Amino acid sequence: MLHSRKRNGKMVPFRQRKAGRSSEKVPLRIVTRISLEAAGNGIQVSAKFNNQAMDHRLRVLFPTGLIASTLLAASIFEAAERDIAPAPDWINPSNAQHQQAFVSVSDGSAGLMIANKGLNEYEVLRDGRNTIAVTLLRSVSELGDWGVFPTPEAQCLGERTVEFAVRPYAGDAAEPEAFAWAYQYQAPWFIAQTGWQQGSLPAEYQPLEWQGRTLALSAFKWILQRKTLP
Repeated sequence: MLHSRKRNGKMVPFRQRKAGRSSEKVPLRIVTRISLEAAGNGIQVSAKFNNQAMDHRLRVLFPTGLIASTLLAASIFEAAERDIAPAPDWINPSNAQHQQAFVSVSDGSAGLMIANKGLNEYEVLRDGRNTIAVTLLRSVSELGDWGVFPTPEAQCLGERTVEFAVRPYAGDAAEPEAFAWAYQYQAPWFIAQTGWQQGSLPAEYQPLEWQGRTLALSAFKWILQRKTLP
């Protein structure tokens, strides 16, 4: 059962806000599908639910049990290393951060990586177990901390399906194979049936060739050159 937080309807500075739970409850049934491919390196998870609660957050938790002071999170064109504990002058009780493709915690000899599809908020809890918390749903009634801006559609009511993947690994968190796996998870392979063609085709074909364990493809554009008539 989920509690919906009561809304104030007026501007309250975040330092003075106090979260409260509604006495009304609504059911939340989550159908989870877990799959492991024969040639895969991680567990793929799909969760489906019908959200009817407002002003709440739904997260999935992964207690790592690893001793670490930093984490790695996919950012724009880099894997950013961030401190798990916030700065001493950080007064917000939440330390949620943004990720692009994955978040990973490692102690140097073992680690746990959570990849995602569109789940861009995470937090590593300071609970003694370095639990990775990934936000599956955040329902809010307003946005902005300088005024009241109602956002009713941001309550995210209705049917939702989320996807993420879990990969434990040995060794250093900066291993390129783990990063490549997380990025590939966001861009699954696809196939397309074509019509009959004349001629022969090679057994393997690739539009370009490159080498390097630490390289990651970020964009690729095929440019067709057209001949102009004289």
